[in-house]
Amino acid sequence: MAGISNEGRNPDRPYAAAGDRAYLIGTQDGNFPDLGDHVPGEMGGLWVQPIKLIDGFWAELIDSATTEKVALRKSREFINYPYGNRFRYGTVLDSLEVERFQFSADGHAGIVVQYTLTNRAARPRALALQLSVKTDLIPVWYSERLGIIDAPDTVGWEPATRRFVARDIRHPWFAVWGAPGVADVQPILHPDPPGTKGQGAAAGARYGIRIAPDSTSTLTLVFAGSASARAQAESTYDYLAQHHDTLLARKKARYASLLKRSRIRIPDDRLQEVYNWVKVNTEWLVRDVPGLGRGLSGALPEYPWWFGTETYSLQALLAAGNPELAKQTLRLLRDQSAKANGNGRIIHEVTTNGGVSNPGNTQETAQFILTAGMVYDWTGDLTFAREMYPAMEQGLRWLLTDMDQNRNLFPEGYGIME
Repeated sequence: MAGISNEGRNPDRPYAAAGDRAYLIGTQDGNFPDLGDHVPGEMGGLWVQPIKLIDGFWAELIDSATTEKVALRKSREFINYPYGNRFRYGTVLDSLEVERFQFSADGHAGIVVQYTLTNRAARPRALALQLSVKTDLIPVWYSERLGIIDAPDTVGWEPATRRFVARDIRHPWFAVWGAPGVADVQPILHPDPPGTKGQGAAAGARYGIRIAPDSTSTLTLVFAGSASARAQAESTYDYLAQHHDTLLARKKARYASLLKRSRIRIPDDRLQEVYNWVKVNTEWLVRDVPGLGRGLSGALPEYPWWFGTETYSLQALLAAGNPELAKQTLRLLRDQSAKANGNGRIIHEVTTNGGVSNPGNTQETAQFILTAGMVYDWTGDLTFAREMYPAMEQGLRWLLTDMDQNRNLFPEGYGIME
């Protein structure tokens, strides 16, 4: 829970600030370059599956008295916590220390970002933090095969609420952001953030900050979104704005509990650290998407959706004391397989838009059946066994008929282990 530092190394390597509904991916220097291959250059930034909200945000500090400015482009240190990330920029603008902390609140489609400024000078400071944001409201990979095509974004400033609202002009995809409670804010019509791919729109604002000598001030920013309605995005924004302290405390407590579960003692301290972080990293891969389900996804940033082969990981989850996530993932695979195939065959891959790119390899159905059985072995949950039994029976029928043409009890077809 104390976090792990990059000690100033690996500035161009990615990180994740992950919750089950939203996650943010950038690089450890605090920037947001184009990343990834499935949607080329678009796998980073802020995602609320099944859509992306923004490519990223970029901050600049301005001393109001001297007009001196500095761009916060290179953090000196990156610290990763189970529940969030911290960037330390060091001292800028004459005795001003700057940090950025961010976390994604579980159960909510948004993130909270906080810039903390510490004035080490013996005089008060009048400052402005100028934030530029580049939207990129796009759908998840494989969406074009479903007829879901990205369109340009528009963004507008809402004076009454002092926040920005962006949308894709063809779909009900929305992003909302601002600094709740900050009255000294000046929107910027044409900011110039670093270039990124896509049909997004740029927007910016300058937030006034005053700091007494030897004091600290924190600017809190909220980003939220929805793949279905503006009102939903705005409601999430309002909730995060009002309750972010409570949500952070709740997230810290949940990860502390996770680390206490299934503990083992390893004489090698480094291996002990790896074991603990694997439990944390696995939790970061939970994707919860309304209308599809909740389950363990494949990976970030390239595979933030669900796989039939992931039942290998579910068997490990059982041993690591998380049977509920294993059950949720099996339910998702069962339901999406029934929708796509309807014959007992378990899918290989389903995106957060419900797109199935591969209806399933032979071994994934057998794997699903074995894993559902293991859940019962570990938990004794007979109700869950009864719930899964029809899908298991149908899967066996598919394996021993369609996939066993010579009736030798050895199903034919492609198998994959990954």
